[in-house]
Amino acid sequence: MLVPMAVHSIAILIIGVYPEVALRLVEPALALFTSKLAGTHVVDLAAVLAPVVWACRGLALALVVGGVLAWRRRAATRASVTWGCGYTAATARMQYTGSSFSAQLSSLFRPALPVLTREQLPTEPFPQHGSHLSTHHVDAVEQRMFEVLGQGEQFVQDTSGRIPEQPRFAFAAGLIALVVVALVALGEVL
Repeated sequence: MLVPMAVHSIAILIIGVYPEVALRLVEPALALFTSKLAGTHVVDLAAVLAPVVWACRGLALALVVGGVLAWRRRAATRASVTWGCGYTAATARMQYTGSSFSAQLSSLFRPALPVLTREQLPTEPFPQHGSHLSTHHVDAVEQRMFEVLGQGEQFVQDTSGRIPEQPRFAFAAGLIALVVVALVALGEVL
């Protein structure tokens, strides 16, 4: 699959740098139209396009020189660890997390966007135990949604606790629940 793309790319470069090749390929087709038109003035396209051709060649040369210089500069750069982002002069104030990325925006909305912080910070100069710090911006809509779901679950548990443990009653309640679920499913399909 790469060979056809390479062939097309080379053809595009040749036509871009030497458009005379493409003009020679279309000359027979152009001759068909110019011979049928009486009194038309045939223009030598190669002569008309000469300034553009030299500008394209100059641009191509500049691009090649720029590419070689960029390649040499890239080859001379130092390698760094992947997760260091190539920046070797980091300070203690810098971190590469989603929270640090959004810290400036979240500070603007701090009254409406409370932060839940869980931390176990080191207490001695050379800590012997692990420590951690995590922050989470509490979303009021998400929190209320889970509260409602939790209340619904609690309601179902309370209601099921009131159902007597008689086999006939439990069978009837299960059958009613099954019919309701089937009707809801059919209502969605229809």
